[in-house]
Amino acid sequence: MKNKLTFMLDMDGVCCDWVTSALKTIGKPELVDKWTPGVKSLTDFTEVSYHDIWEIIDAKGSEWWRDLKEYPWFWDLYKTLNDNGDVVFCSSPCWEAASLKGKVEWLQDRFGKSYRDYILTNRKYYVAKQNSILVDDNDTQCRNFREYGGRTILFPQLWNDTAFNEEFQKDRIAYVKSRINFLENE
Repeated sequence: MKNKLTFMLDMDGVCCDWVTSALKTIGKPELVDKWTPGVKSLTDFTEVSYHDIWEIIDAKGSEWWRDLKEYPWFWDLYKTLNDNGDVVFCSSPCWEAASLKGKVEWLQDRFGKSYRDYILTNRKYYVAKQNSILVDDNDTQCRNFREYGGRTILFPQLWNDTAFNEEFQKDRIAYVKSRINFLENE
């Protein structure tokens, strides 16, 4: 019998549109939908310093995080993963405690007040194991997770190593399904 899979599902950049909210918040709304493929960070894309970006976002409090918009594929992605194993949200909070509160409220707004299937840490590799699969848009998080014994699905976004594969970008759910199939059969 196969061991059941556990999907460690990232939030920002996979389930919710952190980038659009960040661009609007830091005063760069003209850059929405204009991400340069292969550019890895908001600082490199906007030429706004890392410190300034976070100072502006942190000042917005927990509501900023709670109000992040779902990507249009969010529920299809969640269903796809849930049909193939357990789903635990695994998200990196920023240094401000408000991000923790906002992320939990974002989840509870969708799954109810009693929802508790989440892990909030920037060290996602702490939960890496053979039957856990991290679904994340961050190349480094995926690499670290694999180094600690987990498996990964790098979620297609313009700011990671899938940026130049138009097929992956066009149908993210089909890509995730193909990766699940591959990982289940390795």
